[in-house]
Amino acid sequence: MSEAVVEVKNLCKSYGKIKAVDDISFEVSRIIKFKDKNTHVR
Repeated sequence: MSEAVVEVKNLCKSYGKIKAVDDISFEVSRIIKFKDKNTHVR
């Protein structure tokens, strides 16, 4: 498998006392660019 382009470990996100994300980890090995009529990719 290829090397990770993006690696996230132990991500947490709270909004006040509410936990939206609690201890998530993941890797992205490839990024694909999309372009539509409302997006400008440079």
